[in-house]
Amino acid sequence: MSASSQPDAFAEAWKRSVRHKLDAGTGLDIPHPRKPPGVSIFATHELAHANKTYLTWKPEHMLWRVSGPDLPKMQQTLIDLMPEDNFEQLEKVYQYLYAVAELEEYHKVRLAEAITQLEEWKHVAKDARARPDALKKTGGDYVAVAWHDAILDKVQGRVILWADIVAQEQKGVRRQESKVDKLEASASEAMDLLKQRREPTLEQRSSTDVGWCVTVYLTARENAEIKC
Repeated sequence: MSASSQPDAFAEAWKRSVRHKLDAGTGLDIPHPRKPPGVSIFATHELAHANKTYLTWKPEHMLWRVSGPDLPKMQQTLIDLMPEDNFEQLEKVYQYLYAVAELEEYHKVRLAEAITQLEEWKHVAKDARARPDALKKTGGDYVAVAWHDAILDKVQGRVILWADIVAQEQKGVRRQESKVDKLEASASEAMDLLKQRREPTLEQRSSTDVGWCVTVYLTARENAEIKC
């Protein structure tokens, strides 16, 4: 009996698997977050947590996920920071940290997912290429061979598609990394300036206190209840 009329269970399962994967989307379902990021648990004190984002969209990393901020204390801190251009300097830090969050939690996440999809399709393509060859060697009927050839064409198309998507996401990561690099210098200068300030608002403050000021400002940027 022909292979096309009596496919074995494994071949049938493979067909269903490939069909299901071919029916899946052909793009990344990872949209850019609509809301600004929240303050991360790592945005404290000296901001000394290497390779961590101080703004985040991840609920499990939110600084105020368990208990809310001390609003009166934060409001007083903002009032103390009002002289000169402290807010302007803090905004530079905020813009830098926002860009880092976008890089780590959006652009790199999209790239990682695209690479995963590409590698999966490469694996399917390798398997798909082997099946027509095996059928031809064993004298499989032309219908089965043609069916597998058609599937192989579609699978190879997906490999090309996801290779293009990976290339696009890599460009996006590089652009964001360049943006982060540009903002980092400005943010670093702003932090140094805040630490060196001698006016009453920051007099004899330690770098840890400046870290607290940054945390307060980040919180105020996402929390309308904090006003000075």
